[in-house]
Amino acid sequence: MKNMSVFIVFVFLILGVAETVFADVLIIANKDVPDTTLSSDDVKKIFLGKNVQWSNNAHIIIVISKNEDIHKDFLKRYVKRTASQYKAYWRNMLFTGNGIEPRSFDSEEKLMEYVANTPGVVSYIDSGTVPVNVNTITVK
Repeated sequence: MKNMSVFIVFVFLILGVAETVFADVLIIANKDVPDTTLSSDDVKKIFLGKNVQWSNNAHIIIVISKNEDIHKDFLKRYVKRTASQYKAYWRNMLFTGNGIEPRSFDSEEKLMEYVANTPGVVSYIDSGTVPVNVNTITVK
């Protein structure tokens, strides 16, 4: 019985540590984006192309990171899909004429530069990266 209790405690500790292994992400947007707070559901709808306008009626442009860890964590946390499911979703949107696959960037610096210089853009970065010339969006 004692061994079973130790095992259960060990499993819960491992599960708690495993959750912190994932990268935290910040949602960022161009400075002209008026929305500074979004719900998790809003973030999901935006990155699935279901919400296409900001509160000021400006067009939303989605940009994604090619950093596998950040991308996977973002998708798991907000979009509730795997990377392959997300890619397949956007390919289907493209082929059915319902959307354009989001542009992606290899580096966070290039991604942030694009976000800073392109009106209406939203993306995400590692929370350890200092956002430069972009707004951060709080997710509730």
